[in-house]
Amino acid sequence: MVKTILTYCLLVLLAAAVITGVVWANIEWSDARCVGVDINIENDEAGVFITRQGIEEDLAKRGISLEGMAINQVPYAAIEDTLLSLDYIETAQCYSAAQPVNTSAAIPTKDLGRVIIDVRQFAPVMRVFREDGTSYYVNKDGKRMEADVRFRKDVPVVTGTFTKGFPETSLLPLINYI
Repeated sequence: MVKTILTYCLLVLLAAAVITGVVWANIEWSDARCVGVDINIENDEAGVFITRQGIEEDLAKRGISLEGMAINQVPYAAIEDTLLSLDYIETAQCYSAAQPVNTSAAIPTKDLGRVIIDVRQFAPVMRVFREDGTSYYVNKDGKRMEADVRFRKDVPVVTGTFTKGFPETSLLPLINYI
């Protein structure tokens, strides 16, 4: 009988400890402020279409400033949507170091309060020149990005008359083979 009572008391104490921990973590989380932004460019070697400074400038142009903002107020989805709307970004993910994507990863204390932005820049596989002299890049998925004089990537060049029946993306298997 005494053993059963001690077991129940221990379970109640453990439950109280867990509840206290959750409440304390929520209080700490609500007080946390963004102390910095880390921008990781996944395929930095694919070209020079984006830089960390360029991403910061694009976010600032759209009124997104994260420094000092409460971590639980950061518009993670809006940041991702903004970045994905840019031609030169293929994928984007935004999260806080306080809540990593890989929940089994340990979070270094120095990273708490930091917003992490992971992007994969546009990786062209060919450049298409139109009849009017303008051009654009195409990635492996057929996504287009208008060519810009500030950026250049050495890829196969394609010219010709493309239609809905014969789009430039029909050349992707050949380009991928090369």
